[in-house]
Amino acid sequence: MQDKIILYDISSNLMPKAWSPNTWKARFVLNYKGLPYETVWVSYPDIATLWERLGLSPDIDKSGKPNTFLPIISVPSNEGGPPTVIAESFNIALFLDHEYPDTPRVIPPNTAALQASFVQTLRSTLISSLGPLLVSQIPSKLDPGGASYFVRTRKESWAVQNLEDVAPYGSEKRREYEKKLHASFRTLYALLSSNGGMREPDIFSPPTSPIISSGSGFPFNSAGVSVDVGGGVKLGRTGETHWVMGPIGPTFADFALGGMLYWIQSVEDPAEDGEGKRGTGELWSKIKTWNGGRWAKLMDSLAPWQFSE
Repeated sequence: MQDKIILYDISSNLMPKAWSPNTWKARFVLNYKGLPYETVWVSYPDIATLWERLGLSPDIDKSGKPNTFLPIISVPSNEGGPPTVIAESFNIALFLDHEYPDTPRVIPPNTAALQASFVQTLRSTLISSLGPLLVSQIPSKLDPGGASYFVRTRKESWAVQNLEDVAPYGSEKRREYEKKLHASFRTLYALLSSNGGMREPDIFSPPTSPIISSGSGFPFNSAGVSVDVGGGVKLGRTGETHWVMGPIGPTFADFALGGMLYWIQSVEDPAEDGEGKRGTGELWSKIKTWNGGRWAKLMDSLAPWQFSE
């Protein structure tokens, strides 16, 4: 009988193995909530079979094919029944917030639409430039079956003979993608900088009725406090102001952004003098200096929940 949550993630030959920005969102949530789980690694060509085995019904994409993907979690029943199976990271976050109310919420009350909108903004502003810059480096990080599947399907979607042709190194095309990416990060930085003018108490309640308390027995981390926003709902708070919601965080939006940044670190080829280490690639070396080092600081702040098998 299943006795803990199972997270289905995309296999790789990296160590640690986790790399996908989509599955990292769910992994961050599980790590942050402190929920015990185990990972089942799935090769790309086996994802569709997994959906069928778990009894999930995929949507049909624009090409008429079933849209199967990861992450998926399987959550054991407290009553001995069959496990609950949920696909897609945002759905997973909503479910875990509801089912485990004694853990910190990652989607604060009445913010689901805003959190989802921010994630969509990340996709529209960053992925269109990041995808071309990273696509040719991903196959070497995958298991053999996954690599073959990835190369075949991405060559079809990009309509190229070789994935290296999407954004060739040293080409003007690649430089243009990097310029667009830099502009996208500047846009994102400007959006997040709008948090700077808000005083922390104003986010929750009038000063005459403060509801920020420390020593509540529900620590964000060893140095943090909890915030009770009513109805027994508690959110993490560090006092730092660089989260998507200012001093309140991390939330799902932070994990979505962190997943993308960790994706870059994971799949980008290390620099020749980087001793094979993640995060030494050319692109990340640039990104971590942009906008006053904002993105490197975010990754440092997410480090307590950035672990996997």
